[in-house]
Amino acid sequence: MSTVVAVVKSVIGQVVALSAEGVQRQLFEGDRIFQGDEIVTGAASMVTIELPDGRLIDLGRDTRWASNEFAPQAADDGAAQTAPSAEELQQAIAAGVDPTQAFEATAAGATSAGGSTSGGEAGGGRSFVLLDPTGGVVEAQIGFATQGLANGASGTTETQGALPNIAPQFTGADGGPITTFSLSTPEDTPISGTFTARDANGDLITFSVTQGPANGTLVFNSNGTWTYTPAQDYNGADSFVVTATDGRGASTPLTVNLGITPVNDAPVASGTYTADVNDTAGLDTFADIKGQLTATDVDDTQLTWSGSGKGAYGELTVNADGTYTYVVDAKAVNGLQDGEKASDSFVVTVRDPSGASDTRVITINFNGANDAPIATASSADVTEDQTVSGTLQASDADKGAVLSYSLTDKAPAGFSLNPQTGAWTLDAGNAAYQSLAEGQKLTLTVPYEVTDQFGAKSTSTLTITVTGVNDAAVLGSADVQLDETDSALTTGGTLSITDIDSPATFVAQTGTAGNYGTFSIDAAGNWTYVANAAYNELNVGQKLVDTFQVTSADGTKTSVTVTINGTN
Repeated sequence: MSTVVAVVKSVIGQVVALSAEGVQRQLFEGDRIFQGDEIVTGAASMVTIELPDGRLIDLGRDTRWASNEFAPQAADDGAAQTAPSAEELQQAIAAGVDPTQAFEATAAGATSAGGSTSGGEAGGGRSFVLLDPTGGVVEAQIGFATQGLANGASGTTETQGALPNIAPQFTGADGGPITTFSLSTPEDTPISGTFTARDANGDLITFSVTQGPANGTLVFNSNGTWTYTPAQDYNGADSFVVTATDGRGASTPLTVNLGITPVNDAPVASGTYTADVNDTAGLDTFADIKGQLTATDVDDTQLTWSGSGKGAYGELTVNADGTYTYVVDAKAVNGLQDGEKASDSFVVTVRDPSGASDTRVITINFNGANDAPIATASSADVTEDQTVSGTLQASDADKGAVLSYSLTDKAPAGFSLNPQTGAWTLDAGNAAYQSLAEGQKLTLTVPYEVTDQFGAKSTSTLTITVTGVNDAAVLGSADVQLDETDSALTTGGTLSITDIDSPATFVAQTGTAGNYGTFSIDAAGNWTYVANAAYNELNVGQKLVDTFQVTSADGTKTSVTVTINGTN
């Protein structure tokens, strides 16, 4: 039978025991730990065990505890007694022997020190005796007075020697002991970790650095967490020593070997790159801005620059060797208002052959000024009696400029101007243009001035050509009523005429035949009508009508109408 080395007092979570044969069993309160068992706790479990000498050991999370170091001393009792058989008991009773005095106590219990079979205050002991099974039936024989047996206990008592203090052991990822540890990290890259150790005695373990690194810095905590940072740009070997110490002073060192592997070092850009561009009141042109970018690389490799781009006020070209040119957009810069400030910024990048890079910023600053507006001459054509419109031409390089317009001379007849927008209109139907003969041209020159919100001015002219058309003459007409008589009728008169752009005359006619008479008119408008007959055959209510068309010199038409009415 295996030797008991401890008893489980309390369990939190799942804790297992591994026997020397590799058999795993889960532990519960009251379970015994045997020689050769190893107790294993998990990430969320812990256990308390009691050693034979009464000491308690607390095993925390992720702990392994081996019992091999705690072999007990030999038991101080004699060999186990062999239990009497049923036949021997019957023979003794038949012979008048009291079996409670003649034989060792049965599994029911041992006699107490006071002669009682009581197993203590609880009425029972903690040990027991195993009986060999016989497979038979025991029948009690009357004839021997017996006394009920109390729940006693008998057995052997196991004693343990004092447990020796064992130094803690560092453990690796697999839980096994380690005495050295090797890691690697790239140049300039910190590395971190946590040391773990176990103590066979269950003592609290603390960690300390007993030898620091030579080529880096170490941040170390007593709970075993640590961070190592290699010296800048260092690559090669380094090491440090950490020691685990238990609560009774036993300690174990661990050497940590570090390999710092070389890496490509990024280039370092240097220098400040700025320039100022100042606008003036005129339409300026600006010189190109040029420069040289600089960078260094500890690896002494070939460096390449990039970062060309177009900004709001110009365009940057960056060459691979770091030379650059910025071409100013004059129109955009002239568009800045008085006192306005702006800038173009470009991020330029330098790279080594491995792709490592650094950046710099090129900044071009601009200071705006008020540019005067520029008025531009324009022209338009219109026909008499028609209307023409347009907008006075002007521009201002300053974005957001507010312009106003005004005439610098008297406005032509029929001309109007909106001073805020520069929109204008000419009505060529104005009376001033009615005297123009057909095809006759009249040129109007309209001088004007444009002003921005800061008072800067510019002047120019608008030219409008008016082409005349024929204005119809205003003619009178005649409508004459005659009553028939016994002789031929005669009548006449004068037609009125006015013409603003042509001679006020008529086209003469002589003896123009009508239906009932002839008609004549001279250039002055004097006309006569002579009836062909007396027409005295007409009855009352009957009438005869003759109408003659008359034309003025400009082609305007009118008419003369003669009506002959019948009489009784």
